[in-house]
Amino acid sequence: TNITSTVTVRVSKVKVTGIQLDKTSGTIYLNKNNKTIQVNATVIPENAANKTIKYSCNKIREFLITYWIVAIPIITVAVLFCGFDTNVFIIVAELLGLSHEVMIFCWYVTFYIVSMFMLPCIYKLLDRSLIIATCTGIIMPIVVFSILKLLCPFTIIDGVLNDLRHWFPCICVGYICNRYNLFGYVEKYIKKVSALFFLLLAFAICGIGRYLVSALDFIYCAVLVFAISNFVMSRVESKKAGREILKNVGSVSTNMWFLHCIFFGKTIRETFQPVIAWSTNPLVVYFTAVVILWIVSVGFNLIDKKVLKTLKILK
Repeated sequence: TNITSTVTVRVSKVKVTGIQLDKTSGTIYLNKNNKTIQVNATVIPENAANKTIKYSCNKIREFLITYWIVAIPIITVAVLFCGFDTNVFIIVAELLGLSHEVMIFCWYVTFYIVSMFMLPCIYKLLDRSLIIATCTGIIMPIVVFSILKLLCPFTIIDGVLNDLRHWFPCICVGYICNRYNLFGYVEKYIKKVSALFFLLLAFAICGIGRYLVSALDFIYCAVLVFAISNFVMSRVESKKAGREILKNVGSVSTNMWFLHCIFFGKTIRETFQPVIAWSTNPLVVYFTAVVILWIVSVGFNLIDKKVLKTLKILK
């Protein structure tokens, strides 16, 4: 006779690919006669994305520490050696991403903070259905932030609202693509298409599209992310060295983003641009900048980890 028993299990940490995780317990059927196991459960691991305000606060704190470790030395150099005329208000604004005299790309800091507070408030709607997620994550932010931008009398906040109106839907599109496995559906239909051809096609379509209608960046971002990742994985999936390089660069990408302000900030670029502009070839200049940023970012990343460890904040 078949002996079947039912047990309830709780999963601690798992690594799952292609399975929807939405519960913390389930049922496993053990058929001892056939020596088979039937799992009838969906589980959520402890290391899965945590969509709470507390989680967002921790991520914001980590992010600000990472930013300040890069920004404070750069601002100090700008004041001491680049003639940056400043005051306490401007420095505080730079450290909060509200002023861009030195850290020209630090608009992302304020954007990140607001976005991390918003996502826990809307994720249940994003999980409801694809249609509701589209309305909540794309249409609603564009409408709401456009209205607030019209009503806002402060120039410094006007820029933040403009960034949120334009880029917050891109974050939601990324979440939606992952939540509803949209890239998986696309991948089924382009398996026989050359990854390089698809990448070039994506760049052409998105480039022309952005020139004509820049407001659709939330679509262009998704298309380009998929095309680039599809191309990269087709080239390095079986090459350990390639995967390690991408992993290493990815681990310091945030530091590289903040650090490359030294080449573009209007109060500091004249000092640092000559370091990379030793050639007239734009590709040489680009790769020189990337190598320098990567090397310096590795150093900042070590400091970052040390500080976070000291403060008992685990990345």
